[in-house]
Amino acid sequence: MKTALVIGVGQLGALFAEGLERAGWDVTCAGREWSGAIPATGPIWVCVGEESLRSVVAKIPKAERARVIVCQNEVFPSTLAELGLEAATVLIVWFNRKAGATPKLGPTDIVVGPQSPAVQAAYEALGIPLRGLDEGESLAGALAVKYAFILGINTLGVLNTEGSNLTVGEWISGSAHEAVAAERTMRWAFGLALRACGISDVDGPARAAMWVQLGSALAVHAELPTRGRKSQDRLERAKRLEKSFAAPRAGTRADD
Repeated sequence: MKTALVIGVGQLGALFAEGLERAGWDVTCAGREWSGAIPATGPIWVCVGEESLRSVVAKIPKAERARVIVCQNEVFPSTLAELGLEAATVLIVWFNRKAGATPKLGPTDIVVGPQSPAVQAAYEALGIPLRGLDEGESLAGALAVKYAFILGINTLGVLNTEGSNLTVGEWISGSAHEAVAAERTMRWAFGLALRACGISDVDGPARAAMWVQLGSALAVHAELPTRGRKSQDRLERAKRLEKSFAAPRAGTRADD
């Protein structure tokens, strides 16, 4: 029997573990404070939040990190390199799931890497669409679009300090003030995402295609509330990230 370890048993981790079990896998589940024990073979599916990713990956021997499947909204190519996950499998999740409910599908999820067959097995068992990169797409670009999406809508949620928690659709199709704020916010998030993924100089047609993908995702998730429990934290991390790009590089002067 094929074996797998799923670390993080929140909404995503629990669902993916269920999918693997339906597909006939022997699955071990562990919380984010897991001991560090890993099975001899099989994928190590890491489904923890941003604040726990580094501490969890640090417990995985470097020689075993090609077995990792990472699915997280704030993973960039530089993050993968920093954590020794260059050979890991990356899963970009677009569906939304709350409180154990049936996932609400969005754009088709994307998987890239050597553990893709395990992800495919889980997704097939769950009945959720999955694909690899299309021709002309890059992993960096796909990561950028997802980060722009989650950062943009969470920022809108933080901006909405009064009244109800506006949905994505209410921001985009609301009053002139709301629509302008949504446009500006999403363009800011998109620009930051491109820089975070090292593709700020992407050419015009590729940039336009990514912007269209972002718009399509917003349309599909029009009913999604923009403010979540981690929205403020995500925005604060984004501000620090943006500031890091403005800081002078080591060995240079601020006025160079």
